[in-house]
Amino acid sequence: MPAFVVIGAIMSGKASTLVASMLGLGVSVAVALTAAPHSFQLADAAVSLARGIWIGWVVVPYILGGVLFWQIAMRPDAALPAAGALPDVRAGRRLLFAACFLIGPFAEAATGFGVGIIGTMALVRRLQVGPVHLLVFSLLSQTMILWGAMGSGTIMAAALARTDPTTLAVHASVLVVAFNIAWLALYWRLADQAGFTAG
Repeated sequence: MPAFVVIGAIMSGKASTLVASMLGLGVSVAVALTAAPHSFQLADAAVSLARGIWIGWVVVPYILGGVLFWQIAMRPDAALPAAGALPDVRAGRRLLFAACFLIGPFAEAATGFGVGIIGTMALVRRLQVGPVHLLVFSLLSQTMILWGAMGSGTIMAAALARTDPTTLAVHASVLVVAFNIAWLALYWRLADQAGFTAG
């Protein structure tokens, strides 16, 4: 229910992210106080909220680091084409490839939490591609990363599979290489459609 409330509030377009989050928090507390499988009082809710804040605070430096990275990358004197100005095809093709396969994956690997895809979108938007191409190119930038910066997905999957996280990541990397061969062919085709052709 809290997730549906947050999603509905955001989709309505009438609530900011902060308001939607507060609505979700309110519904979460209401559900916990009325439907918890054991005794759950306001004091328990306060302790749980404090724990959540502590866990959430751990990721804030990563997000701030990512924001700083993109502020530096997007500064006016950066060696990038100006917004609204189409570069020549070769420069555009270089920027597109760098955004999708170098800069975006690096940002996601270093910071995680979606920073890479947002930064890739900011870079690719300068090339004035259509919304579908913008979305697909941005998603392609995330295919190089197994589980994001903190590796929480690997750790959780390894625990469920009762195996070592490093072993799981190494074996999953083989699949990622195979997928990226397919993604590269898709990238070339989409780049051609977007007007960034190669010989």
